[in-house]
Amino acid sequence: MDQAEATELKSTEASIRKYHATYYPNGYPAAHDQWLLPLAAQTRSPDFAKVARANALTFDMIYQQPVNYEFSRITAPTLLIIGQADRTVVGKALIKDPKVLALMGQYPALGRRTASLIKGTKLVQLEKVGHIPHLEAPAQFYKALLGFLG
Repeated sequence: MDQAEATELKSTEASIRKYHATYYPNGYPAAHDQWLLPLAAQTRSPDFAKVARANALTFDMIYQQPVNYEFSRITAPTLLIIGQADRTVVGKALIKDPKVLALMGQYPALGRRTASLIKGTKLVQLEKVGHIPHLEAPAQFYKALLGFLG
């Protein structure tokens, strides 16, 4: 936790931009700054230490409280929209071995596995789309979402 919090406290607009660029396999679109700038503004807030702590706690929760073993308990209609180029790995800077890193963040396989665990799941696989399909491919995302809801 201390290491994660210390890392978060070092966040700057440039480091946030660099991290978010990894979400876009086809290059970071400058028009998406509207989504990044509020995060960058937090780094200049007097309350940034609280934000850094919350981010560190979230990071810790991802590793300490996985929920994948509970997916089979979901009974509600479920839609998974997975960017097939998503290779996001929380804490990837901590993984020093490139061979290990290459095995992580395999969202196409993770999406299929998750869909198999949730009865009746609708899985939508968006080709050439990364971690945030609602921003990167909004037309495809909303078509899938509205089709599922409608």
